[in-house]
Amino acid sequence: MPNFFGSLFATKDTPAALETKAIVGTDYLGRTNPVEMLGGTPIAYQGLNKDSVLKDGYTANAVAYSIISYILNTGETTKWNVYGLTSADQTAQPLPQHPLASVLYRPNPKQSWSDFKKEVLGQYLLTGNAFIWKNATTRGKVQELWVLPCYTEVVGGGPMREVTVYRVPKGDGTYDPYPAKDVLHLKAWNPEDSRYGLSPISAGYKLVTSANSGLDLRIKQYQNQGVPGILYHDAGTGDGTMPPLTPEQVNGLVGKIRNWFAPKSAYTIPFTGAKLGYVKLGLSAVDLDVLKALDADRNAIADLYHFPAHLLNGGDSATFNNVSEARKALWSSCILPLESMLRDGLNHWLGLLYGDAAYIEFDVSHIDELQEDKKQKAEWLALCPYLTINEKREAMGFGVIDGGEGYLMPKGTVYSKSLTEPAAASEAMATTAESIEETGKIAA
Repeated sequence: MPNFFGSLFATKDTPAALETKAIVGTDYLGRTNPVEMLGGTPIAYQGLNKDSVLKDGYTANAVAYSIISYILNTGETTKWNVYGLTSADQTAQPLPQHPLASVLYRPNPKQSWSDFKKEVLGQYLLTGNAFIWKNATTRGKVQELWVLPCYTEVVGGGPMREVTVYRVPKGDGTYDPYPAKDVLHLKAWNPEDSRYGLSPISAGYKLVTSANSGLDLRIKQYQNQGVPGILYHDAGTGDGTMPPLTPEQVNGLVGKIRNWFAPKSAYTIPFTGAKLGYVKLGLSAVDLDVLKALDADRNAIADLYHFPAHLLNGGDSATFNNVSEARKALWSSCILPLESMLRDGLNHWLGLLYGDAAYIEFDVSHIDELQEDKKQKAEWLALCPYLTINEKREAMGFGVIDGGEGYLMPKGTVYSKSLTEPAAASEAMATTAESIEETGKIAA
């Protein structure tokens, strides 16, 4: 036994036993892949290629799925419309009959605007890129909008260079090309490659790997009913009082142990006449503090999306007040920036087709989480007599009205060109008093 364990756990003073780093290949952005070596075993990082981003970063990652779906589902409540400016006073007026309004209502035969927007913003959140193709008439007017696959490739482009074409691989070595003028490419800022946006999952690939590895460890130890290790037969001191097991006895004992501890088998009381020992290899999930590490990884992934982590904690330290504040933060730090990015991209791309006579805008005046801010804004505007009625209405998101060019002055406040004209002030006060007295007589 001593010789066996001595050889098993012998340390060798070699570079492979030390933590080293190796460079193997590149990721989908062209970055060099970091492959860390710990004791000779490479760490398999996740989120460094598009397939891993989609699978390990969303479809097989409960935290990222919760965050992205929460953002997309909550943002469905925004209302999008097409507006134009009147020639007289440049007031915004809805244009329900405008061609762009039809596109917002039905972007393509298979999707509503809600479905279309969710696919666009979902791809952007997951991969850092979203590609929109417009099917236009010969005169350039938009008929349909379609979302291209997330694996769309950019041909050309780069710093101060125009993209020549976008292409979608067909799987047989050929491509479907799309002219650059017909594609809107929304992308997150990426300092390493201006042609593609940077995915939050790729930026946090170590966090994603850590979170998934922690869950895998818990599952493995649940299924194995404990920490893996080595089972050995204690043959005593070697004086012959307890002979070693034969190969047949070892195989039989291993088979019994498998049956005893099979996850779905009925539990039986195990018995053996052999004296056995067990050496644990590694630490348990409790010893590794996996649960706390998973909480930290979850919060760190939420930070990648500027997502308030309180909304993921369920009942843990979640009160009405901090959840309410978290939902306001969700709108201000997640949803509104995404909606604004899509709005600005569409207006910049499609506005030229219609001579900038119409523009797309979204409305959040009905969102409960944002109404408290509007209340505070209204209270502040009430303290601003130097603003006209129409200026206050526009600040609150309403249109101008006839007669709204005047001011609402506090009671007892009069107009004076300067502080050195008390006569003008007195005259104005007298005029005001006479007007009030006359109004009273009429009412009587």
